[in-house]
Amino acid sequence: GYRTAPSVTIANPVGLGTTARSTATATIAGIGSVVSISITNPGVGYTSSNPPVVLFSDPLIEREKIGVSSYAGDSGSAVLMDDNGQSGVVPYLPLNELLGKKSGGN
Repeated sequence: GYRTAPSVTIANPVGLGTTARSTATATIAGIGSVVSISITNPGVGYTSSNPPVVLFSDPLIEREKIGVSSYAGDSGSAVLMDDNGQSGVVPYLPLNELLGKKSGGN
């Protein structure tokens, strides 16, 4: 989802030779979903039989580099932390229990 509202681009009306393009802004809520579009300039020449193309900017992707210096074992707990500093411990099963016998686990 979006962390900030995406930019909205509305194409020029087709066949009119005008640059009186409509403009709009988006509003997001919840997990970053676009919930509304507000027209800030209606533009000229748009019709229901020839609607404009409306594009949203891509959400920004944040990548984190997590360095692992060592690993041992195949069971235990995973400690998770979200962007708001909330943490929690999530138990998980040994790998062979997750895979099951059909996948070659014991």
